[in-house]
Amino acid sequence: MPRTRIRAADISVKHVASLLVVTVALWLALSGYAKPLLLSLGAVSAVLTVWLAVRMEIIDHESYPVELSVKLLRYWLWLGKEIVKSNLDVARRILTPGQSISPTVTRVITGKRTNIGLAI
Repeated sequence: MPRTRIRAADISVKHVASLLVVTVALWLALSGYAKPLLLSLGAVSAVLTVWLAVRMEIIDHESYPVELSVKLLRYWLWLGKEIVKSNLDVARRILTPGQSISPTVTRVITGKRTNIGLAI
């Protein structure tokens, strides 16, 4: 089977650059390291990951929709704010005597029998 070359018109620089930025940001957020050696190894792994994605021809407007990045960031910020608000509310109710908090256990009857059906 002959090897096909990736045409420049098939891959958008915008998608490759945004994938690289997201990969580096995710690595930084999940690792938490700030030492020069580990930062350089993280950068090399991010570049290698993007290079492999380009070689596999999986970067396009459908696999990584750049247009949704801003909306996704706004959603994550909103979600984080809501989680913090609810945690503070629960902590206030627990630590303040006489607040209305009554934990309960509820059984839900479903018609689903498979593991995936029960999980969803």
